[in-house]
Amino acid sequence: MTVKRSIIAAAFALACVAALPSAAWAQSTITGVVRDTSNAVMPGVTVEAASPALIEGVRSAITDSNGAYRIVDLRPGTYTLKYELTGFNTQIREGFELPANFTATVNVELNVGTLQESVTVSGSAPVVDVQSNAKQVQMTRDVLTAVPTAGTVQGLGQLVVGVTLTTPDVGGSRAMQQAYFNVRGQGGAQTVVLVDGMMTNGLMGDGAVLAYHNESMTQEAVYQTAGGNAETITGGVNMNLIPKDGGNQYRGGARAFKSPSSWQGDNLTSELQALGVSAVDQIANFYEWNVEQGGPIVRNKLWFFGAFRKARYDRPIANTFAIPAGTANIPAAFAACRANPDSCEQGISDEKMDNPIVRLTWQMSERNKFAVYMDRALRLRGHAMGSQTDATTASVVWNTPTFATGSAKWTSTLSSRLLLETGFSFNRERYDNLYQPGLIAESGTADWYRNVRKSDNSTQLLWNAPSAQLGNYPDRYNLQGALSYVTGTHNIKVGYQYQWGKYPRYNNANGDLYQVYNNGAPLSVTVLNTPLRVQEDLDANIGLYAQDTWSFNKLTVNYGLRWDMNKQTIVGQSGQTGRFANLAPYEDIQFPTWKDFSPRVSAVYDLAGDGKTAVRVGFNRFMTAQSTGFAQLYNPTALTTQSLPWNDVNGDDIAQGERGCTGFPTAGCEINFGALPANFGVRSLAQFDPDIQRPYSLTFNLGATRQVLSGLSIAAEYYRISFRDITMRLNTSLNQDSYNRFEVANPLGGTAPVWVIKPEFRGRVTNVDSSNSDMKRTYNGVDINFNGRLPNGVRAFGGFNIERTINDTCVAAQSDPNRSLYCDQADSGIPWQKQFKATVVYPLPWGVSVSGAWQSLNGYLIGSAAQAYGGFTAGTGFDNPRGQGTFLQVTPANIQAANPALAQALRDAGLANVNVAIKAPETEYTPRINQVDFSLSRRVTFGRLNATPRIDFFNALNSDDYSSVATAQYGAAAYLQPSVVLQGRIIRIGFDMTW
Repeated sequence: MTVKRSIIAAAFALACVAALPSAAWAQSTITGVVRDTSNAVMPGVTVEAASPALIEGVRSAITDSNGAYRIVDLRPGTYTLKYELTGFNTQIREGFELPANFTATVNVELNVGTLQESVTVSGSAPVVDVQSNAKQVQMTRDVLTAVPTAGTVQGLGQLVVGVTLTTPDVGGSRAMQQAYFNVRGQGGAQTVVLVDGMMTNGLMGDGAVLAYHNESMTQEAVYQTAGGNAETITGGVNMNLIPKDGGNQYRGGARAFKSPSSWQGDNLTSELQALGVSAVDQIANFYEWNVEQGGPIVRNKLWFFGAFRKARYDRPIANTFAIPAGTANIPAAFAACRANPDSCEQGISDEKMDNPIVRLTWQMSERNKFAVYMDRALRLRGHAMGSQTDATTASVVWNTPTFATGSAKWTSTLSSRLLLETGFSFNRERYDNLYQPGLIAESGTADWYRNVRKSDNSTQLLWNAPSAQLGNYPDRYNLQGALSYVTGTHNIKVGYQYQWGKYPRYNNANGDLYQVYNNGAPLSVTVLNTPLRVQEDLDANIGLYAQDTWSFNKLTVNYGLRWDMNKQTIVGQSGQTGRFANLAPYEDIQFPTWKDFSPRVSAVYDLAGDGKTAVRVGFNRFMTAQSTGFAQLYNPTALTTQSLPWNDVNGDDIAQGERGCTGFPTAGCEINFGALPANFGVRSLAQFDPDIQRPYSLTFNLGATRQVLSGLSIAAEYYRISFRDITMRLNTSLNQDSYNRFEVANPLGGTAPVWVIKPEFRGRVTNVDSSNSDMKRTYNGVDINFNGRLPNGVRAFGGFNIERTINDTCVAAQSDPNRSLYCDQADSGIPWQKQFKATVVYPLPWGVSVSGAWQSLNGYLIGSAAQAYGGFTAGTGFDNPRGQGTFLQVTPANIQAANPALAQALRDAGLANVNVAIKAPETEYTPRINQVDFSLSRRVTFGRLNATPRIDFFNALNSDDYSSVATAQYGAAAYLQPSVVLQGRIIRIGFDMTW
């Protein structure tokens, strides 16, 4: 047995046998103080919380010497609370609705009486959490069912104030290809998804790639966007999906939805056509159905729940057409389709998924509970693609036969004050991105050289083949648990979380290159170090923490300390040989082990002592999420690219030339290899400074929440986040003297500087990544929110958010003066981002229910953002840390007349082109996004059968807003041309049925 396997086995034994403490994840808590009519505290009162949501039926506690009690690890649901003490009336509170991840404060007053006397009290549950600093939104099953969304974690998450998806979702149009979360200046890698408190994030993108969960399994969803305590891993979006357990009654359901394509609104407006849009995103075969069943195998002992979902989402893609196979001149044919779109078949991304899930919950004994689940998504996208793509040749076959998550969790009540939780979870994915059938060719053959990816910078057309084929097979495993010591005034937790995994993959491409054109003329090639096989391992990602929630009088203090450790390895590979890269075999490569402490502290004050007004302040340190992204940057066989000039001398539209050829440009040597780094394909083009640190953020919040009506609260919060130890990449072979400066005419007025590397320095690449305190990123934001759990089933949440993130990346210009322009965003007039969201569920008489969601979002960024915080995964902005707005593409050909010296400098440097920044990054945005969705349903009862036919209207106002443009290249044919337009109005008909 290897050392690594021995460590894993030992950790599992400690977690499951010795039950050492680990990361805690109690769902909800009911707490409070019991007093008599003289206002004296009452020790020794027995408090019981009973609910059908608990498999054991009831959970209890006894008030301490301060009259305080606390019942933890409660599942969301409707509770009956009972307070008993000899000599006093028994008080019963019925219909108490407890949401997930919420601390409900219930203070009680008992009168002198007898045990036989009881008082039943009714009233709404509290809506203000006066003990927690977490900023979160709870969505109950009623809300999840009623609100018009696709039911995905992304579709639900986009309703939360402060959250922005990388692409908006309309009616499930993004359900088969996930968008990523952004919140408070932090991207997708900082997002965590928990199922019953167990992590289900994948390994890819440092955890940004999430699972496709069957939404039927979720009883309640909680979205936390700020705050948290020592058990919270990152400072981004933290989701907890509370799964259904089954129950003591056999209950099931079915739902089915269909969106007829002929009912879709046409939002190809004259405004979009004037911007160059000839065809918008649409829907074709668009449906899904889901069945579920749960109940007892043994009453009060063993419950089950299972569901199966089948979905089909076929989508014609904007400005995309399927050019008939064998067409000689695809760009010309595509241009003809753009000019007369009704004469061509629009390219369709055909997508389907099957999604079974099963869950078992076992009450092993009075004090021990065990739960296990398995959720699997089987996905196939026959023609995955974006705008401006020839669907026949350049779309991707995206096959995912396995995308599975699961967990096993054991909860033990060791005593009335000790709670133990421990468990195991995993995320496993197998997917391949492949060429369309018949396009991949054997290396070295004529078809291999001919059938390469082709793209045009001006028109943004992609044809002939997609990007490199790839296979991704990441596994992530997680052990975690918690030991809690609970009294009336304290909730002390200590714990750990231990993750490990592996990420093997491959890449290969026809020709080992891409051919790039500009307005139809050959411009450059992008050479690849394919074919390759590569693997990184997450040896250990460990978090240890201790924390306490201490309540006294009106004040609750939450304080804790977290220790994180991360260790990654590059797995050795055999020799790999390609057209442009020959890599010798190498052994495993080890990396620094990061070890960091993070304090977490907050204070919450119950202003009037009545649980209706909470004032809070918090300060937290969060480490950036890590899996294998750090190691991936330095893997010798990770996919690497380099742009080189290409001149199609013989006019056969095939980039000819092998590394080392001489005489460019001549037949047989049409590629200029002068700028190709000497170490391309030999080793990684970057290395890390031995003292490199793990990036982190310091977050501060100050706010207040007030219950303004029974069941309705208003909250206001200020956030400031400072991002530290941001990674900077410098090419240590160069400095500012390695470049010559030129001025080019700025078509927007004046001139713009550009620096071109001197000939003697071309091809010199020694990138070194280090932590630098002068790389700065600061976030400021304000939220004003409302949250209502009102009588008669009315639910409402939403609010307003204004925010701005300012970056200063000027220090990164040491090795490339082009990075100096617009590098300090404090001088660029970065605008404040504003959004408003509101979601309402409103039951009416006769079983009718109306619900709606309104999202008014700031427009989406045009170009690229400044280097993202903690961006270790390849392609995250190291080469252009300031970001990119509108730019002018300069080539030797198009600058020759105006500036022959610059044209010659480009030729001498071996550069096909340079991009000259003419607008400050992060100052250009698409128009505001306004999306209104609403739903109408009516419940009809037939004995035990409840049928709810419904109709949903997505993008009900048929908005033509767009979230992306084809290119920010000034003067290009596709400049600022909308490429991702909101789906036109989608009408979905269907039904929900329960029994």
